[in-house]
Parts: sequence; structure tokens; C-alpha cells
Amino acid sequence: MKVESFRTALLTMALTCLSMVLQAQELIPRSVLFSGATHTAVQLSPGGEQVTFVEIARGKRSLRLADVDDLDAAELVPLQVKGVPIDCKWDATGDRLIVRLAVNGGQHLIRHDLRTGESIDLTPLDGVQARLDKVSPQRPDEILVGLNDRDAKTHDLWTINLQNGERAKQLETTGLTRVHVDASFTPRIAERFAKAGRIEVLQRDADGAWTLLRTLERDSTNLSRARGGGVKGVVGVDAAGRTLFLVDNAGRDKSALLAIDLDTGETQIVAEDADADIKPVAVVDRITGKILGISSYFGDLRRKHLDPSVRADFEALRRLAGSGVGVVNISAADPAWLVVPMDGGTLRFQVYHRESQQLKPLFSLHGQVPAKHLVKRTARVVTARDGLRLPCHLYLPKGADQDGDGTPDTPLPTLLYVHGGPHIPNPWDSWFTNRNLQLLANRGYAVLNVDYRGSGGYGKQFVERGFQEWGGEIQRDLLDVADWVLEQGIAAKDRIAMWGWSFGGLSTNAALAFAPEKFTCGISMYGLSDLEAFVKYARFGDPTGVKSRVGDVSTDEGLARLRAQSPIHAAEKVVRPLLITHGTKDRVALKSHSDRFVKALKEHGKDVTYLVYPDEPHDYRKAESWISFWAVAERFLHEHLGGRYEPYGDDLPGANFEVVEGRDLVPGLKERLKAG
Repeated sequence: MKVESFRTALLTMALTCLSMVLQAQELIPRSVLFSGATHTAVQLSPGGEQVTFVEIARGKRSLRLADVDDLDAAELVPLQVKGVPIDCKWDATGDRLIVRLAVNGGQHLIRHDLRTGESIDLTPLDGVQARLDKVSPQRPDEILVGLNDRDAKTHDLWTINLQNGERAKQLETTGLTRVHVDASFTPRIAERFAKAGRIEVLQRDADGAWTLLRTLERDSTNLSRARGGGVKGVVGVDAAGRTLFLVDNAGRDKSALLAIDLDTGETQIVAEDADADIKPVAVVDRITGKILGISSYFGDLRRKHLDPSVRADFEALRRLAGSGVGVVNISAADPAWLVVPMDGGTLRFQVYHRESQQLKPLFSLHGQVPAKHLVKRTARVVTARDGLRLPCHLYLPKGADQDGDGTPDTPLPTLLYVHGGPHIPNPWDSWFTNRNLQLLANRGYAVLNVDYRGSGGYGKQFVERGFQEWGGEIQRDLLDVADWVLEQGIAAKDRIAMWGWSFGGLSTNAALAFAPEKFTCGISMYGLSDLEAFVKYARFGDPTGVKSRVGDVSTDEGLARLRAQSPIHAAEKVVRPLLITHGTKDRVALKSHSDRFVKALKEHGKDVTYLVYPDEPHDYRKAESWISFWAVAERFLHEHLGGRYEPYGDDLPGANFEVVEGRDLVPGLKERLKAG
């Protein structure tokens, strides 16, 4: 008895100490975390001495130029053409800037000479949407641009002389979705959409005719392409235009980087990963066109070094940043690189000096967010009950892991974040997502962001193991993850919640209905509740795909399966509080899913709070919507998990939303809404 009392005293002391550490951390205001960008379009000069960027202040954008060692002395670039700067690139010599301006409903390219201060409009065409396609040292006085002056839906390729603005058409691109050129601006490869979701890769012959080289077939991973998580696609051609690099998974489970000799047709596997798909986005030398590296993700970024001359630099960057690092427009010949640490925080630009292997911070795209209060995530892998390995990221509050072993010194209230899709790979480095996870860590919660079976980016089998398991095996993965955070000492017993949006909202609804004692509470954002209704409505344009991925309503077995996996039919089993929100304009997961589920919960006397945003579609767009939602959600979580919260303040009146149900269940909400 005395031993047990001693242990209890030690635990109480540890909890008290941890609470003091966490309380000492400053609360990051919601209005700051969900504020807009202060900088964008950051570019380093070829020599690494200067940086250009678009500064955003009080809703106005201005193009700035600064020495990397004296950012406070940044100067306005005195463009002599009126318009709003969108972005900017350096030319091949480093003497001129190519600026994209919004001008009278169009987008023009402006050449600004840093030596003379002269600016000229390279695309003075009414209503044109101009884009910069390529800059090459082989043609230092010209650029390759895309212009839609002939057809608003098609960007033909033109060369433009930077000295006098003369234009010459290189290629009409009707019917082509992308064109890949070599360093001399010669078109070599094109892509076009074909039937049934296929992508045709075309090669241009000496006579200028296009012939089919390869077809990227539609398969179980294709839905991932729509949200930037594609597992196949053309990377580009080398400087000479003789080798095509593309990523494909034809005849294999996981995508690989292939090199195709355009003269002989010989194909070689250049890079592959046993755990994950190679991403069809490479680090390409901006001077030579050579691929320096390509990546995959399994928890952390895994970079495959294809050029030995830069391997030491990437290894140094990993040591310095402690996580994956992105690079912007680099060359193996550059003395300095512009880099971005990928650690779960805001996008922070830094200059990496290759000779000294040192990093110099520049600025964050979200300058209002105090970087010192953000946390760095760590990659973890959870093994599901059937042996499937699930990559995750863990966010811990500052000060919670004093010994640095990746586990909090004392178990914490914990949330599992479940992403949408389910096929969409987790956008590990999207501030749209990570600002939410950082908010929760700042409030004292451990947050685990998990890729479950069915997620894209880990091969066909990983995706297919989630087929017709939206409320089945996928749900069991999430229960296994919940057990894991408890076993690891991350989560405090009886203080673990689930939160997710879209498919993650479905998972939250299902978790509280099918495992009613497992989670303390749940937050469901624009989630599904009725898979039968979803399949009947789903507008993927592929009825066969919907049947295979979600379920088949045309058979008794398929219908029974869908109903068994739908929380709408188990509302009476819910025993823990739910916070639900939905946008009226949602056309992906219809608001009726939340309406009907809330109604069923109320009919069974369950605790549910329901927030409706009349102006919001799927994935809320407005900052005030997110701010007001978290004002309520923070107080909801504090009530049930015990974390910190920022008071409501003035974060509710500025947003357009309605508390349809349960305003009495969140302390202070009813009173604050009345005070208005």
C-alpha cells in the first residue's frame, strides 16, 4: 500500500511539473495561426547574394529585392509597368528579373533589368494569361513562355527576346496538356489526356509529328493525382533532349523513376523504394537539366541521390534541419541554395552555403506566426494487427519531451488526426493542415497524424487494402493506433480523442458509434455518415471505381456491408460527446450526412454540438470560419480532455455560422453568442 501511494505521489508530481512547463508556453492566438501569408514567391539569385520576394502587407502585394545578409534593407523593385506582382524569377544571367504581373484581368510577363532599371512588358496583349515555362543558360537572352492569346484554354509556346521583346511561336499546343522541352527550348515530349483516365506520353519526331511513346494507365492509385499526390507522371527530359524521365507503376506495386532513351527506347529503373511510391517531382539542376535527386515519403522524406556531387550537401542539410528539406530552383554549380525545412511548421526559407555547410534563416511565408512557439514533428510507424505498417507523424507540446526520446515525459491528452480521401496521401507539408496540428500541440495535446490503409503514396496494394473497408479494416487501423499511443506512454488513459475532416469526419463518427468506450470525445468536420447514400450520389465519373472503392449498392451483400459500416445506423451506440461541423455549400460530402446523423443522435438523447457554415464548401476557405470553429472546439476539448484554450474573445461574431444544436454543451458558448 505504501509503495502504491509512493507511485501515486510520483505520478502526481510528474503531472504537476509537466503542467507547469506547458502552462509557461505562450498561447498562439488563433487569429495568428490562421492569418494569411506575409511573403510569397521567394527566389534566390544565381550567385546566392540576393533574394527576391513578394511582400504582402494590409492586403497589398509588392515585389522586393534584398541582400541575403541585410533583409531589413529590402528595397521595392521599381517596375515601370503597372500591375500587381504575382511571382518573379531570375533570368539565366542573374542580371534581369522576369516578373508576372496581374494586369487588367490578365497576367503579363515583365522584364526588369537590374543594371539599367528599365522595365518592359514582354506580353502586351489584352486579356492574355502569360506564364514563364523555362529559362536556360543555353539561350541567355531568351525565355520560353506559354501564351493563350490564340485560344483561352490553350497555352501555345513562344520564345521571347529579353533585349527587345520580340516573340516567335515555337509550338501550338492544342490537345496537349503539358509539353517538355530541352535546354535549347526544343519540344521533345508532350502529354495528353485519353479515355478512361489514361495519360498518353508523346514523342516529337524530326518532322515535328507526335507519336505515342507510352501510356500511363488508370489504376487503383489514380484518384491521388487530383490533389498533388500523384504516383505517376512525366518528370522531364535532360538538357540534350535525349532521355525522358518519368515515374510509373506499370507492372509493379510501387511507382519507380524510369529513364527512357529516346533514340533506342531502352528503359532503366533509376530509383525505387520498397515502402513507398517515388514521387513524380524531382530536384532538377536548373542549368544542366540533370536530375539531382528524387523522393518518396514514408513518415519522413526519403531522398534518392542521383548525382554524387550533391549527396554531401543533402546529408548536411538533413543534419542541420533534423528532418526532410525542400530545395528551390538549384544547380550543382551554385555556391548557395534556397532551402525549406519540412518539419511540420510554417514554410521558412533559408540559404544554405555549400562551402561552409551553414544555414542562414531568411523569413517565413507566415511572418506573424511565432516560430519559437511551434513544434517539430517526428516520424513514427505503427504496426496494425495484421502486420501492415502505418506511417505517422507525432506532434508534442513544447517542453513535453525533456529527455528527447520522442515520447512525452508524462502521458498527455491526445488526438488522432484522420485525413480525407481516404486515397489522398497526407499533405505532410501543407500549412493548411499543419496549422491545426500546431494549434493543438500549443494547447497541450499530443497529436498523431496517421496514414491508414487506403491512403495513396504507398503502392497499389496499400490503397486496395482499403477498398470497401471505409468503416471496416480502416477503422480497425485507427483503433490499433489508439492502442499504440496508450502503450507507448504518449496518451493518457481515458483522455484520447479522434478528429478529422471529410473521410476523417466519417472515421470520427464511426469511431464513436462502433467503439463507443474507446475515445473520450470526437470532432467531425464535414464528414459522411451514410455510405449507401454517398455511393448513390458520388460524382467521381467512374461508377465502377465507386463500387470497387466504397461498395456496391446493387447487391444484397454490398448493401448490407455499406449499412454495417455507416454510423448513421449506430447512433444509439454513441456514449461520448461529439462536435460536428458542416458547410452548406459542400458538394463532396453533402451536409445532409451531418444533418441526419445529428438528428439521429438527438433522438437517442446523445450529446452533440452542431455548427453549420452557410457560405462554406468542402474544406473551409475563410480564415474567420476556421478561427470561430476552433474557438468552440478548443473549449469543447478542454471540457473533455483538459488541455488549454484561448478564450472566445471576438472570434465568434466575425464569422457566419449557426450553432444548430448543443450550444449549452460547450461552456460559455451560449452566453458569448448572446453577447454577440
